[in-house]
Amino acid sequence: MARQPNDLNAAFWNELMSGKHQRRNRRKRVATCIYCGFVGPGLSKEHVVAHALGGTEELLYASCHSCRDVTSNFEADVARHAYGAYRSRHLFPTRRPNERQSDFEVRYVFPDDSFIDERLPIEQYPSVLLALRLPPPGIMTGQSPTSARPAIEVDVIGDGEEIRKVQQRHPAAVGWYLTDAWAQNPELMAWPFVRMLAKIAHVWLHKIVRLEVHEPLLNGIILGTDQNISYLVGGIDGTKLSPPNANEVVVPFITADSEMGFVLNLLPGRLPPYVVIAARPRPPAQA
Repeated sequence: MARQPNDLNAAFWNELMSGKHQRRNRRKRVATCIYCGFVGPGLSKEHVVAHALGGTEELLYASCHSCRDVTSNFEADVARHAYGAYRSRHLFPTRRPNERQSDFEVRYVFPDDSFIDERLPIEQYPSVLLALRLPPPGIMTGQSPTSARPAIEVDVIGDGEEIRKVQQRHPAAVGWYLTDAWAQNPELMAWPFVRMLAKIAHVWLHKIVRLEVHEPLLNGIILGTDQNISYLVGGIDGTKLSPPNANEVVVPFITADSEMGFVLNLLPGRLPPYVVIAARPRPPAQA
């Protein structure tokens, strides 16, 4: 899945792939905003994976107030809309336990096009996840950077028996679906979800590599100034990369052109893996 590039020290690369470097830097102190470069008071810690999705790895003094607001907003969008019901059903971490939602709405549709909206208590709500299906990153398939959005599809992943029980509440219905807007319009999910994937890779990059060797590529996507969501972030299919093991969340690799990339196994075993290209080698210093 990975190879040792010429611009990385062999001992460092072997240590990186063994996991020793990551463990030693579990709470690495940065002392500069990893998104905009601000240095000064008020820097806060930054989780690799959002706390709301069970993340525990973090950087200390790594995000200024302004950039923290940006990342917190799109992470909150994903946690509430794409995974809100799943998080409530499985008691994922929350900083506001009193606001945890206890029921969710589904719509049953009947042959005459009539419908019934019904709220189900969380214990009866199926454990479903919205999984964004993305093409491989364009940089890995020879595509040029473009602001054109890729075709977006969302798969609903869930327990078949739980889903059948929801259907059986109204046997005459021809189908049912989630009424949340994200379930109806994949475009709403795509932009914040891709930015979240970019943020995970970007934070992990700052945990493990020497930035005098690598130039980060994802700041614009994370901060919302770069609208090209398909050149550096995508799915694993078509990349010839191996999916991570169930207990691996972030797996580094090096491309043929020595870019640093990561395979992300968000919610391991429950969502498909994604691929993010996070950095490229810096040009050699001029003599």
